[in-house]
Amino acid sequence: MEAFEIINALSLGILLGCFTGLMPGIHINTIAFSFSILTFLDNVFLVVVISAMSVTHCFIDLIPSILIGASDKCENPLPTHRFLLRGQGFYALRLALLGSILGLYFSLLVSPFFIFFISRYFSILKSLTLYVLVISIFLMLFSTEKENLFWSFIVIFLSGFLGLLALNNFQNSILPLTTGFFAGASLLYSSITNNREIKRQVCGNYCYNQQDIVKSLFGTIASAFISIFPALGPNNTLLLLKKVYSKIDEKAYLTISGAINTASTVFAFLVLFVLGKTRTGSALAIKNLVYLDNNMLFLILFCCLVAGSISYFLADFFAILFFKLFSSLNYLFVNLSIFLFLIFFITVFSGFIGLILFLTSSAIGLIANSSGIRRSNAMSFLIIPTIFYYLG
Repeated sequence: MEAFEIINALSLGILLGCFTGLMPGIHINTIAFSFSILTFLDNVFLVVVISAMSVTHCFIDLIPSILIGASDKCENPLPTHRFLLRGQGFYALRLALLGSILGLYFSLLVSPFFIFFISRYFSILKSLTLYVLVISIFLMLFSTEKENLFWSFIVIFLSGFLGLLALNNFQNSILPLTTGFFAGASLLYSSITNNREIKRQVCGNYCYNQQDIVKSLFGTIASAFISIFPALGPNNTLLLLKKVYSKIDEKAYLTISGAINTASTVFAFLVLFVLGKTRTGSALAIKNLVYLDNNMLFLILFCCLVAGSISYFLADFFAILFFKLFSSLNYLFVNLSIFLFLIFFITVFSGFIGLILFLTSSAIGLIANSSGIRRSNAMSFLIIPTIFYYLG
């Protein structure tokens, strides 16, 4: 593949990553699967596009995750939303971006050690999979205050049951479920609580400290461990770190979560290379396109490095535009409009069943928002079906 073609593919991947990152509900998996059936394009070209798009999405997606679905009535608002409601949305973004770029660089640096480790010890780790999944459920259940334990159980039970029902009976159910549990529920709750405006966001020069770098490294290492096991993702990694650290403040949360999110994407490609197993939709699309040898892995990691480095600055640029725009709009109207868009999008791509799954998962996620428990409990929709699979 010529250098000019690589540059074109990288540019297209970054452009698409910006699009998927800024548009709630349009996930990279949807685009990646669409590419995997385009037989008239060179497969290596598509691999470069998907790799660049996946990493770019991690950076750009931070903007809507901060801006959308915030509510000052929420019992336990996300740290990103707390910063937004205080007029410090830019600060939240830059903390998360710092974590993301550090997570990218750290994951690339430790990739040789990661490959060696799982090549040597995967058989042992595989035997622990069922126990790790069960422990993760208990961690989710008991990582909340005692007075909210009942609602924590309800969200885990309902999301797990819905996952068992949907994943075993309906195709393409992950998209509406994931969108509903998180984006849909937050948008719906924010709309119900009638937030009509957000504060003007202050843009300034912010200081970082050495601990931000150290915690990003820990987040990357934890992400490497979690990426080995199926059904577990960034939310579970963050929960694990919260158990290791006695307390993670808001700043550290943003930096660590940014590192985990981006590092998870890189490690998904490494797991595909070593084990031939897919942990993300992008990895699955690449598996369907090419055989992942040493040269192909190097190309993918190079694309991740370039796309992530560029996206770090692109995210800052887009944030200035969107934060100013949102400050001038009716926030209730924005949330309702995006929620209606998600209904349209899910119906088009997943059909009527997908719409039902989206609305049902949004309702379950709404329980988490209103009761003040962790939204990550809804990840039971993937973990519990996987537990049943290993039990069977």
